[in-house]
Amino acid sequence: MTQELTAVSFFTGAGGMDIGFERAGIRIVFANELMKEAAETYNANHTARVMVNDDIYYILISDLLEIAII
Repeated sequence: MTQELTAVSFFTGAGGMDIGFERAGIRIVFANELMKEAAETYNANHTARVMVNDDIYYILISDLLEIAII
């Protein structure tokens, strides 16, 4: 049985590095980007992800753990 690898992506930008992770078989379960335009681009190209367009300061670890369990 192979365990699926998952990751969170901070300071995501438009998601270019996340594409590399996905191609390596890693599923991104959460992404964060402060810049509105970059977050919109990310959402356009990564529709199945949870993207929070806000300052990382306001992200709670408890929220990340809840998302990671899904």
